Amino acid sequence: MRWIAFIFKLARPIYLFGCVLLYSLGGGIAKYLGVTIQWNTYFLGLGWIFLMQIGSFTLYDYFELTNYPRNQNNSNSNHDSDNQNQEKNEGLARLVVCFSCLAVAASFSVLLMQANRFTPIVAVMMAFGFLAGVFYSLPPIRLSNTGYGELIAAIAFANVIPALAFALQAGELHRLVAMSTFPLTPLLLAMIIAFQFPTYFYDIKYGKRRLMVRMGWQNAVNFHNILIVCAYLLLAIAMFFQLPVYISAPVFFTVPLGFLQMWQMKRITDGAKPNWQALTVSWIVLSFTVVYLLAYSYWIH
Repeated sequence: MRWIAFIFKLARPIYLFGCVLLYSLGGGIAKYLGVTIQWNTYFLGLGWIFLMQIGSFTLYDYFELTNYPRNQNNSNSNHDSDNQNQEKNEGLARLVVCFSCLAVAASFSVLLMQANRFTPIVAVMMAFGFLAGVFYSLPPIRLSNTGYGELIAAIAFANVIPALAFALQAGELHRLVAMSTFPLTPLLLAMIIAFQFPTYFYDIKYGKRRLMVRMGWQNAVNFHNILIVCAYLLLAIAMFFQLPVYISAPVFFTVPLGFLQMWQMKRITDGAKPNWQALTVSWIVLSFTVVYLLAYSYWIH
């Protein structure tokens, strides 16, 4: 039970639920276009994404523990030794979980090959997901500390997951996938930037070159707000290029939530005391609602 609780904590359940919504968006587009959903393949693909996500997170956590140990400010030598041993054990446990998840994900890939679902586009999507997940954390590349990792993560979640779900069913891609997911990329990138605000000064202190650190917090606030506007603008452009109105129109009901995020950021720049918990919750509600409305609209039509 302790192992289950440990893995559950490492998996970031809120992100797993986000993967379910994004994956269902790709499946919904396939169903909307008349593709018969192969449920065995559907859940194999979703399981592969779950395993890759857990493996990527645990690999990231391992190198975070290695490079930024929690006990570095502890002045008690006995406690320091105990904490070092505890962190070493936690790091080894994370590596075990990481390699286990990647091994099972490899077996899922074999099952997809046997089901004749491993088309070239599926192979490209899975390769991108694997490389993005590994190199986000793995030195010397370690995209998480370059300022570009956030963009790669946003693309992997917003574009690759729905595209993989669709390609596993249809064997190819369709313009509806691009029109439905491109607006999600700036939205998720803005969410990632917002989630980095609480750790901004910690990142500066320990030399973590994340996107927000490289930009500076003032520029990051402006960029965050521009990304929200771009998300809805891209959706409007997609409607102009014949994305069905009954698919895209419900998403515009979330515009007030988008303005709420921009207003919260403006309050921070004006010197108001930030409420990080409220900011995080409102961002989760906004992003999940947008993806849910898109996916639900495809599934019911």
